[in-house]
Amino acid sequence: MVKPLSVDLRSQLIAAVAGCMSRRSAAERFGVSVATAERWVHAVNMTGSVQAKPQGDDTRSPHIEAFRSVILAAVVAMQKDISLVELAALLRTEHGVSLVPIRSGAALIVTA
Repeated sequence: MVKPLSVDLRSQLIAAVAGCMSRRSAAERFGVSVATAERWVHAVNMTGSVQAKPQGDDTRSPHIEAFRSVILAAVVAMQKDISLVELAALLRTEHGVSLVPIRSGAALIVTA
């Protein structure tokens, strides 16, 4: 995975835009895409920080782990022969959790 660009570069671009340079001109000057410049400016306006977002974190597991005991009980009750589709249906009907199996044998995705 590519590392985020430096905070120094982000700060310089943000300062240039704050100093009345257009986002397009600032992007060209600092060698980033216009979309990147727009994202950085938007992020600073929303959060007040030039720091990059964390990368590579697992954001799905906590949702599934909350139902770990239910899933394990279902697996044991069905003699270890339950599909992701069946697990998703079980969690939806008994616990009101909407999950989507994304790939056979892979994972369940929280949908809302």
